[in-house]
Amino acid sequence: MTSGTFQLRRPTNLALALTCVFVCLICVSTTNAQSFVANLDASQVNGSSTETGTAIASFYLDSSQQNLSYTIQIFGLDLKAAPADRTGFSDVTAIHLHNGFVDTSGPHVLNIFGVPSEDDSEMVVDFANDTISGVFNDADAIDPNTGSLFDQNNPINTKLLSNFTDDLMDQQLYLAIHAAGQNGNIAIRGQLNAVPEPSSLAIISIATVCLFVRRRQRS
Repeated sequence: MTSGTFQLRRPTNLALALTCVFVCLICVSTTNAQSFVANLDASQVNGSSTETGTAIASFYLDSSQQNLSYTIQIFGLDLKAAPADRTGFSDVTAIHLHNGFVDTSGPHVLNIFGVPSEDDSEMVVDFANDTISGVFNDADAIDPNTGSLFDQNNPINTKLLSNFTDDLMDQQLYLAIHAAGQNGNIAIRGQLNAVPEPSSLAIISIATVCLFVRRRQRS
């Protein structure tokens, strides 16, 4: 007659694999939100720029993928309230979100600040601290004067965010800041790069642990 004690069996390879997959799926399903960051300087301008200022911008695409929040902190360039006063070398004349890969130029996606328009209805400018924040969504592509959609084929018009979320994920959007010292052209720019979310880091950690356990089982 056997004793009442029992011995735990090591999990089978299949059970271990299924457990890892199940946990990873849970992590993925909990969020579709994504963060991005852009570091702007003159070296990334497609052409030339003598601007020494820089900027850093953070973006957050919510889980519905319908709202892209952003904060832009500018260093060494100046934000001025009156367009007529934007004449100094490092005075910002415009800020836009563009569509395009590194070392390429592309059309506007969102007109944030200055010319040709300021289309984000939720944009807030802190002139004293040279910061801008706002939320980009499809409503920004609607002309407030007519209630109609901006011409989406016009390269300088604000576009529907929903048509560019895939490009955003593919790091195909860049932020450009124009300044008077560059004759109104782009002074600094930076590509939007995805920042790993906690769920992504969790998946990597789980996969690492599973691999470690698997190797221990083989030894």
